[in-house]
Amino acid sequence: MRKNYLKGVLLFIFMTIGVCLATTMFTKDNIQKLSEGLETQYSNGRAFEPGEAGYAVVKIINIEETNIEDDKLSDGEKFYLVEHDKGTTMLKATPDEVKKMLGDSVTKDSKLYNIQKPIYAKIKGFGPKTGRKNRTITVPDELREKFEGAYKSSYIRSKKLEKILADYKKGEDKTTIENRAKEKPFYVDIYMETLGSTYNLLTLGGNAIAILISLWMLKTIYRRVRGNKESYERLFVAYPETERDLDIILREATFSDEQLNILIYKNMFISYRTVFIVEYIADIQSIENLVDKYEITQIYHLAALLSAVGERNPLFTWQINMQGLLNVLEVARKKTLYRVYWPSSIAAFGLNTPMDLTPQHTVTDPNTVYGITKVAGELWCQYYFQKYGVDVRSLRYPGLIGYKTLPGGGTTDYAVDIYHKAIKGEVFECFLSENTYLPMMYMPDALNACVQLMEADPARLVHYNGFNIASMSFDPEAIYTTIKKYRPQFEMVYEVDPLKQSIADSWPNSLDDSCARQEWDWKPQFDIDSMSEDMVRILKARYNK
Repeated sequence: MRKNYLKGVLLFIFMTIGVCLATTMFTKDNIQKLSEGLETQYSNGRAFEPGEAGYAVVKIINIEETNIEDDKLSDGEKFYLVEHDKGTTMLKATPDEVKKMLGDSVTKDSKLYNIQKPIYAKIKGFGPKTGRKNRTITVPDELREKFEGAYKSSYIRSKKLEKILADYKKGEDKTTIENRAKEKPFYVDIYMETLGSTYNLLTLGGNAIAILISLWMLKTIYRRVRGNKESYERLFVAYPETERDLDIILREATFSDEQLNILIYKNMFISYRTVFIVEYIADIQSIENLVDKYEITQIYHLAALLSAVGERNPLFTWQINMQGLLNVLEVARKKTLYRVYWPSSIAAFGLNTPMDLTPQHTVTDPNTVYGITKVAGELWCQYYFQKYGVDVRSLRYPGLIGYKTLPGGGTTDYAVDIYHKAIKGEVFECFLSENTYLPMMYMPDALNACVQLMEADPARLVHYNGFNIASMSFDPEAIYTTIKKYRPQFEMVYEVDPLKQSIADSWPNSLDDSCARQEWDWKPQFDIDSMSEDMVRILKARYNK
């Protein structure tokens, strides 16, 4: 399984990236504005152009106080005409703000400030050539008329014309005079912006807020990823088999797509290489929807918690193993499915069951919750067959050995793990005693038995449900000796697990599978030698050993 811990918040991550990039650009731009002088900004491309939107810098030529009165003026504020190198604009400010903007390099002649050296100032708004009226600073018609009237009678305009006329009389070039006489635009919809701390504070405050938002979003992602990792690891501590058995996680999944490319467990985002069609087995509606959507006619119900794992959480094991089966049986009844398969187990037997060649019909008194669910499951399958005619079939599997899946927490899984340890050159610690004799089966035989039973002619079947099937029986020493034929240096030691040993002691040594052989021609293909040869060959290629 390939996993990550993005928690299903990819959209949030993309948003965070966007916010961080925008904040970086915004902050960089404003730092540049604040660190550079206005003259430098003016020279570096911030000069105002007619029709340009937003923030820009102009070079002031003259400023003139007006007599315009309007309710838009706050206490102490006045309207000013500002002549700059690109035209004339309005300024709303207090006299102190104007003095602060101009500094000591000006003298006031009546209402006109005589600027003796270049002064640069900020300008904002949208010029008349932008064509973006929705973003233009709105000036009421009445105030607009006052502005235009103030400009026509202004000292700025009259002094400009007087100077042009004087130069004309002096014989200045006619073309030059005509060019100078052309009116520069009067931007009624654009306001000058006073210099001072207000803009800087607002800018810095906006930057600070944007940075804090970015940091909060990054922190949120970090906390979710970290918390999700811890949740995931706790899951594996509680249920060690979950890394191999998808149904363990799926039982509590909040979302999974139909191919299981994406799975969300709680707030955890997990992606898988393997493609499965999955649904939450404890949700009968999900199963019904799946059956309807894909027009399913048969169900192979394999989801369950295993023996040793089940003993750590008996009630939850009962819920998963039993409710899942009942949901499948009920859907099969309601939808009139063609056939259902459900695996039983030798765990259905117990200490009072005959240990050797356990018969098809015998005492079933298991001492594990896993075994109890198998006995109860067989009875439920029989009930649905007899009561509702649901064609449900099952096999009492012995311990299963395969190379595709790692051990999943079962009592017989030592016989799987031993091959992996042998091929990897590691010492194997066996959790069962050396004389623990148990029935086993190679996975190809187990799969073939399942398919063979499901395809069997109903007319030949007497039992339908809970067939004994057998292949081989051995103890840890026997399989260890067989593997050493292929890996002479392989070592095994015994570290007996009391829980798993007690479970194994309650299971049979061998099974009588004559009913399966008679009713649907069951016959295994592998024994311990041929199985070991195949396992070693395949695992050597997998581990490149």
